[in-house]
Order: sequence, then structure tokens, then C-alpha cells
Amino acid sequence: MRLFGSVLLLSIFSFALADELIWSNIQTTPDDLMNTQDAWTASRVNDDDFVSYRCAADDFFLKDPVQITRIVYYSVPISDPDVLGGDWYIFDATYPEGPPGTVITGEYGLKLLFEDTGWYNSNFGTNVYRNTLFPTNLVLSPGQYFLGFRTWQTFENGGGKNGILTTRWANGAARAYWNFGILEDGTANQDWVEMEIFNGIKDQEWAFEVYGNVVPEPSTLVLVGFGVLNVFVKRKKRFRIANEE
Repeated sequence: MRLFGSVLLLSIFSFALADELIWSNIQTTPDDLMNTQDAWTASRVNDDDFVSYRCAADDFFLKDPVQITRIVYYSVPISDPDVLGGDWYIFDATYPEGPPGTVITGEYGLKLLFEDTGWYNSNFGTNVYRNTLFPTNLVLSPGQYFLGFRTWQTFENGGGKNGILTTRWANGAARAYWNFGILEDGTANQDWVEMEIFNGIKDQEWAFEVYGNVVPEPSTLVLVGFGVLNVFVKRKKRFRIANEE
């Protein structure tokens, strides 16, 4: 029984390691990221002489229960931004076409992996960067949600902005939203507005991806556990017979 419990834990761990693309808000990667003309500052800044609570948000759909392991968004660095980390939030989709509803959960001040993709965007004269956040134990049921995200940075050392990209197409039920007043806990003290207001383009989406793994039903885990245990027993038996010979 103890052996089966260990094998079952191993099976659960193997599911947790499965990390796949669950949702992409980018139509063609990397072409759309290299050709877009639109980048916006969605940053939290808490400097002594400057404060910002700008946040990006867009909708996504889940067909199955999912443990989200990575949230990725793309940006162009403007004048060497001093990136400290990032924030993410999940808002409800009371209104499918937006705006985002009440915050469900979120984290702020997380470590952010800030990587040069090598994809050159000639409109901004710089490479596109991949920004990756790693949520803690984020499991969501099937349905529609709004994902909010932003960079946590400072301007005190003379750094510039981290311009988060949007691309011009329509995906999901809602278009890209922006809010200048999302506090650390995800509550809003200002209204959400569609990005169309700022550049006149209706169909545009924040360039982000959601990675994770589908959460299996308990019965599935038990079956996998039995399967792994069966293989383990057979191998052990063959090993014992070989030694006796």
C-alpha cells in the first residue's frame, strides 16, 4: 500500500510537470510581435516621486480545469527599463465583452523572467522581450476569465519603460483593456477602458500566452497510478529472475 501511495504521488508529480500552451492571444508568432506598431506602458511604480498603477487585461477561455504554471507577455524595452518583477490578476467575466469584473485572485511583486527573444521589431528599433510570471498554485475551472498583468519597475535609476505589445486582430469575446488604477490587491479605483480609445483600432489584443496543465480527475490519477505500479512490479520481477539465473 505504501508502494502504491508512492507511485500515485509520482503520477501526480508527472502531471504537474506537463506544461503546455493553454491559450495564446497572438495570431502568428513571432511575425505579429515583430511587425506590431503598438506598445503601451502597463506598469506598477511606487517611487518616491512617481506612482503608477496601470494594468493590462484581456479575456481568455478554459475548456478544462487547469493549473496555470506560466503567464507570458511580450514587450519592447524603451531606454533600458529597470524591471523589478511583475503582477498578475484573474478577474471574473460577468460581462463577456468586458470590462473585466471583480478580481478573483492574484499576486503582486513576483519575480519576472525578462528574456530577449532575438525577434527584431523595426518599428521600435529593438528586439522583442518575453516576460514570464510563475503563479503560485493557480487552478481555474472551465470558463471565461480576464487576465490582468503588468510590469513592476522603478524609474529612480534613470531607466525607461517596458512597452507591452498589442497586435491588431480579434480573439476571444473581448478586446484589449487598460486601467490606470489597479491597486496591489487587484481592486480598481478607476474604470477600465478599451484600447480603441487610444489609437482608434477596435480589433487589438494584448500579446500574452497562458501555459499550464489540465488537472486530471481523481479516477484518472488512480488508473495511471495502477498502470505505473504494474510496470514497476513487472520490471522488479524480471530483475529478480535475472539475478537468480
